[in-house]
Amino acid sequence: MEFSLPHPDVLWARVRDMDGTYVNFDGRSHLASTVDGFTDVCKPEGSRLVAEDGAGNWFALVHLDRGRAVLFGCDESTDLHDTEYDPWASAPEWVAAIDRGVDHPRVFSEFVTFARWWDGQRWLGTPFAPEVVGELADSPDVSDGLYMGLRGVAGEWFPGNGPATDRVSALAAVSDYRSPEPGMRYRRTTIEDAKSTEATGIFVEFDARGIERRRVEHFRDGSMGFAGVGFSTGTTRMSRDPVEPVERTTRRPGVTAVDISAEEFQVEWVIAVGEDLG
Repeated sequence: MEFSLPHPDVLWARVRDMDGTYVNFDGRSHLASTVDGFTDVCKPEGSRLVAEDGAGNWFALVHLDRGRAVLFGCDESTDLHDTEYDPWASAPEWVAAIDRGVDHPRVFSEFVTFARWWDGQRWLGTPFAPEVVGELADSPDVSDGLYMGLRGVAGEWFPGNGPATDRVSALAAVSDYRSPEPGMRYRRTTIEDAKSTEATGIFVEFDARGIERRRVEHFRDGSMGFAGVGFSTGTTRMSRDPVEPVERTTRRPGVTAVDISAEEFQVEWVIAVGEDLG
């Protein structure tokens, strides 16, 4: 599964909004959420955002001059532990010259499984040797850990592709839709102050026990994501599964939740999915 990382400025804004992200600049480390105005990229050269998932997997995004950037990290999903692959082997001098240290309480930065650099126009990286490619079942982005490490904030496999079905077609498809099981309920949540990595609207289906069954998410750019019991399509801007419960989300100021009908939910589901995966 190959994918295109977004522009570094877009990636910076998304990573900045992740819970627990640290920012390193001026020789100090801070929780990014405590640094006012640090969403934009007008910052000292060499500043970096460091994100860690709680299990030792991490990545760092380094801001450089002339619109350049470096992204590197380590993810346990890598298939390259027993190979001689060096993610820095093809790095130009300006990449090799950066300080690769990161200041984060749970990150050991000596071991790196993936590295990419933005030269002002595109993302580049070290290609795999032919003998390494022949041993891998997946693409480089999957095999070196980049996909798993960045899937929560980057890539085209989740938002960006837009809805699968138009609303008129969805309305026609779900006419007179009824809940598949007794006692199911449905809710729409609106988040007024959503961060760049959060949904602005969430539609959720609960079973009779109150357990989430399906979810549809709307984002500011018009894209949508969805998830269901026992599977994750990777189409939500969430960095982990299962996605955050609506009950937790609604504890925040600026968040409202209302009950909706089964048919209203199914319309959103068909728009997002294009077919019934539930």
